[in-house]
Amino acid sequence: MNTMSENAVVTRLIVTAVGNQQPTITTTANGRDQASLQLTLPSLIIQFTSCEQVQHLRGLLAFAGPATMGMGQHHHVPLDNFDVQMRNTITILKPQAGTVTRELISGRMPYIVIHWGPLTWRILDRTAYESLTETLERAHKTAATVFPDGHRHRTDPTRPNWLSNTNNTHQMNSKLAIN
Repeated sequence: MNTMSENAVVTRLIVTAVGNQQPTITTTANGRDQASLQLTLPSLIIQFTSCEQVQHLRGLLAFAGPATMGMGQHHHVPLDNFDVQMRNTITILKPQAGTVTRELISGRMPYIVIHWGPLTWRILDRTAYESLTETLERAHKTAATVFPDGHRHRTDPTRPNWLSNTNNTHQMNSKLAIN
Protein backbone atom coordinates (compact mmCIF):
# COMPACT_ATOMS: atom_id res chain seq x y z
CA MET A 1 0.00 0.00 0.00
CA ASN A 2 1.37 3.40 -1.00
CA THR A 3 0.88 5.87 1.85
CA MET A 4 2.69 8.76 0.17
CA SER A 5 0.60 11.65 -1.01
CA GLU A 6 0.94 12.91 -4.57
CA ASN A 7 0.53 16.49 -3.35
CA ALA A 8 3.29 18.51 -1.77
CA VAL A 9 4.18 22.07 -0.88
CA VAL A 10 7.57 23.12 -2.17
CA THR A 11 9.01 26.09 -0.33
CA ARG A 12 12.42 26.30 -2.05
CA LEU A 13 13.51 25.20 -5.52
CA ILE A 14 17.24 25.11 -6.29
CA VAL A 15 18.28 25.29 -9.94
CA THR A 16 21.85 25.08 -11.24
CA ALA A 17 22.59 26.91 -14.49
CA VAL A 18 25.69 26.13 -16.54
CA GLY A 19 26.24 26.90 -20.22
CA ASN A 20 23.69 28.30 -22.66
CA GLN A 21 20.21 27.94 -21.19
CA GLN A 22 18.47 27.85 -24.62
CA PRO A 23 15.33 29.47 -23.21
CA THR A 24 11.98 30.06 -24.83
CA ILE A 25 9.43 32.76 -24.03
CA THR A 26 5.71 32.28 -24.65
CA THR A 27 2.72 34.44 -23.74
CA THR A 28 -1.01 33.93 -23.33
CA ALA A 29 -4.01 36.27 -23.01
CA ASN A 30 -1.96 39.31 -24.04
CA GLY A 31 -3.29 42.60 -22.64
CA ARG A 32 -5.83 40.95 -20.35
CA ASP A 33 -5.92 40.54 -16.58
CA GLN A 34 -5.27 36.79 -17.09
CA ALA A 35 -2.13 37.41 -19.19
CA SER A 36 0.93 35.30 -18.49
CA LEU A 37 4.49 35.07 -19.72
CA GLN A 38 6.22 31.73 -19.52
CA LEU A 39 10.01 31.43 -19.47
CA THR A 40 11.11 27.86 -20.22
CA LEU A 41 14.64 26.81 -19.27
CA PRO A 42 16.21 23.33 -19.31
CA SER A 43 15.00 22.31 -15.83
CA LEU A 44 12.61 25.10 -14.92
CA ILE A 45 9.51 26.87 -16.18
CA ILE A 46 8.69 30.23 -14.60
CA GLN A 47 5.22 31.57 -15.21
CA PHE A 48 4.99 35.32 -14.59
CA THR A 49 1.68 37.09 -14.01
CA SER A 50 2.87 40.73 -14.21
CA CYS A 51 5.49 42.89 -15.89
CA GLU A 52 6.67 44.05 -12.46
CA GLN A 53 7.79 40.48 -11.60
CA VAL A 54 9.88 40.19 -14.77
CA GLN A 55 11.34 43.67 -14.24
CA HIS A 56 12.44 42.79 -10.70
CA LEU A 57 14.07 39.50 -11.67
CA ARG A 58 15.87 41.22 -14.56
CA GLY A 59 17.08 43.95 -12.19
CA LEU A 60 18.28 41.40 -9.65
CA LEU A 61 20.22 39.50 -12.31
CA ALA A 62 21.81 42.75 -13.54
CA PHE A 63 22.71 43.58 -9.94
CA ALA A 64 24.67 40.29 -9.88
CA GLY A 65 26.87 41.40 -12.81
CA PRO A 66 29.89 42.52 -10.75
CA ALA A 67 29.93 39.13 -9.01
CA THR A 68 30.72 37.43 -12.34
CA MET A 69 34.26 38.80 -12.25
CA GLY A 70 36.65 35.87 -12.23
CA MET A 71 34.00 33.34 -13.26
CA GLY A 72 34.91 30.97 -16.09
CA GLN A 73 33.26 31.54 -19.46
CA HIS A 74 31.99 27.96 -19.67
CA HIS A 75 32.42 25.05 -17.32
CA HIS A 76 32.15 21.45 -18.42
CA VAL A 77 30.47 19.81 -15.49
CA PRO A 78 28.28 16.70 -15.37
CA LEU A 79 25.20 18.96 -15.51
CA ASP A 80 26.27 20.34 -18.90
CA ASN A 81 24.25 19.03 -21.86
CA PHE A 82 22.29 16.55 -19.77
CA ASP A 83 18.97 15.18 -20.91
CA VAL A 84 16.28 16.77 -18.74
CA GLN A 85 13.78 14.19 -17.54
CA MET A 86 11.81 16.53 -15.29
CA ARG A 87 10.96 20.22 -15.40
CA ASN A 88 9.80 22.14 -12.36
CA THR A 89 7.18 24.83 -12.86
CA ILE A 90 6.67 27.79 -10.57
CA THR A 91 4.02 30.46 -10.96
CA ILE A 92 4.91 33.85 -9.55
CA LEU A 93 1.84 35.64 -8.19
CA LYS A 94 3.48 38.75 -6.71
CA PRO A 95 6.86 40.52 -6.94
CA GLN A 96 9.57 38.70 -5.02
CA ALA A 97 12.40 40.08 -2.90
CA GLY A 98 15.85 38.78 -3.74
CA THR A 99 19.48 38.57 -2.74
CA VAL A 100 22.69 37.92 -4.64
CA THR A 101 25.82 36.31 -3.22
CA ARG A 102 29.07 35.11 -4.70
CA GLU A 103 30.37 31.79 -3.42
CA LEU A 104 33.24 29.43 -4.18
CA ILE A 105 33.20 25.76 -5.17
CA SER A 106 36.09 23.89 -3.52
CA GLY A 107 37.41 27.23 -2.29
CA ARG A 108 38.50 28.40 -5.74
CA MET A 109 35.80 28.38 -8.46
CA PRO A 110 33.49 31.41 -8.09
CA TYR A 111 29.78 31.21 -8.87
CA ILE A 112 26.70 33.32 -8.22
CA VAL A 113 23.76 32.40 -6.01
CA ILE A 114 20.52 34.31 -6.56
CA HIS A 115 17.73 33.83 -4.03
CA TRP A 116 14.46 35.12 -5.48
CA GLY A 117 11.29 34.20 -3.63
CA PRO A 118 10.99 30.40 -3.68
CA LEU A 119 13.74 30.02 -6.28
CA THR A 120 17.48 29.71 -5.70
CA TRP A 121 19.63 29.89 -8.82
CA ARG A 122 23.24 28.75 -8.80
CA ILE A 123 24.87 30.26 -11.88
CA LEU A 124 28.18 28.49 -12.45
CA ASP A 125 29.62 30.27 -15.49
CA ARG A 126 29.48 33.45 -17.56
CA THR A 127 27.76 31.68 -20.47
CA ALA A 128 24.80 30.82 -18.23
CA TYR A 129 24.77 34.34 -16.76
CA GLU A 130 24.86 36.01 -20.19
CA SER A 131 22.20 33.66 -21.54
CA LEU A 132 19.87 34.43 -18.62
CA THR A 133 20.58 38.18 -18.83
CA GLU A 134 19.76 38.32 -22.55
CA THR A 135 16.65 36.19 -22.03
CA LEU A 136 15.32 38.37 -19.23
CA GLU A 137 15.91 41.48 -21.35
CA ARG A 138 13.70 39.95 -24.08
CA ALA A 139 11.19 38.73 -21.49
CA HIS A 140 10.95 42.19 -19.91
CA LYS A 141 10.40 43.91 -23.27
CA THR A 142 7.73 41.32 -24.09
CA ALA A 143 6.13 41.65 -20.64
CA ALA A 144 5.81 45.42 -21.10
CA THR A 145 3.50 44.76 -24.07
CA VAL A 146 1.67 41.72 -22.65
CA PHE A 147 0.66 42.72 -19.13
CA PRO A 148 -1.75 45.48 -18.13
CA ASP A 149 0.94 46.88 -15.75
CA GLY A 150 3.48 47.04 -18.59
CA HIS A 151 3.27 50.82 -18.96
CA ARG A 152 4.20 51.25 -15.27
CA HIS A 153 7.06 48.72 -15.25
CA ARG A 154 8.75 49.11 -18.62
CA THR A 155 11.71 51.08 -17.19
CA ASP A 156 15.01 49.30 -17.76
CA PRO A 157 16.05 47.86 -14.36
CA THR A 158 19.68 47.53 -15.48
CA ARG A 159 20.13 51.31 -15.31
CA PRO A 160 22.02 52.42 -12.18
CA ASN A 161 19.28 54.80 -11.01
CA TRP A 162 16.38 52.38 -11.49
CA LEU A 163 15.81 51.65 -7.78
CA SER A 164 16.03 55.31 -6.81
CA ASN A 165 13.30 56.11 -9.37
CA THR A 166 10.85 53.43 -8.32
CA ASN A 167 8.36 53.11 -5.51
CA ASN A 168 9.17 49.41 -5.23
CA THR A 169 12.54 49.52 -3.49
CA HIS A 170 11.12 47.63 -0.51
CA GLN A 171 10.18 44.76 -2.84
CA MET A 172 13.58 44.73 -4.54
CA ASN A 173 15.39 44.04 -1.29
CA SER A 174 18.71 43.17 -2.90
CA LYS A 175 22.22 42.94 -1.58
CA LEU A 176 25.50 41.84 -3.07
CA ALA A 177 27.84 40.00 -0.73
CA ILE A 178 31.12 39.02 -2.31
CA ASN A 179 33.23 36.41 -0.53
